[in-house]
Amino acid sequence: MEALKDRYRVVSVTYPAVRSLQELAQGLLAILDEKRMEKASVVGSSLGGYLAQYLVAVYPERVERAVFANTYADKDPIERKYGFSGALLPYAPEWLVMAVLRAGYRLLVYPTSRHLPLVLAYLCEQTYGRMSKAQIQGRYRGVVERFPLPVPAAVDIPLLILESDNDPLIDPPVREDLKQAYPAAAVHTFHNAGHFPYLVVPVEYLRVLEAFLEDQSCSG
Repeated sequence: MEALKDRYRVVSVTYPAVRSLQELAQGLLAILDEKRMEKASVVGSSLGGYLAQYLVAVYPERVERAVFANTYADKDPIERKYGFSGALLPYAPEWLVMAVLRAGYRLLVYPTSRHLPLVLAYLCEQTYGRMSKAQIQGRYRGVVERFPLPVPAAVDIPLLILESDNDPLIDPPVREDLKQAYPAAAVHTFHNAGHFPYLVVPVEYLRVLEAFLEDQSCSG
């Protein structure tokens, strides 16, 4: 955000405890309306990348171009992988939910992020007061919600897929499914950067993102 703010109008959001992707989308569009922005370039990572696909599918007239980062197109493998934990969420106390998340961060996300202290500090900050159990439940509902993906031939919006070759949360078959769902999208793969490449390799991430945002040849 700091690197882009002098050239772009950057709007960053924190997801509230909502019940659906539609509610998230309506909130984002309300912000764009308040800012008098008819269209925006949407950059979404993880759940944000799934939400970006929802916006492209349902509100394409509001999307200038879109980035699907460290995310998925088919929610079924994600639900199979995390469905049991998701089913237990309503019944677990908040302290336990946060403790389980922190354990997962230390065991999976932190090692695959080159043991970068910044990544662990960022994630732990979320579980020590920045996020509530209700927000986590809302995010899980968004993660496993199904919606019709846009027909590739009908997508007249420049797309970029960002992925990491060692993402512990998005398995290789899931990454391939995403690329097959959007065969016209440009793709960039970060090496050994985990689920949060924008923290692990920020210079490379920014370079790739800027090149996509500034590429007039792929304007819709």
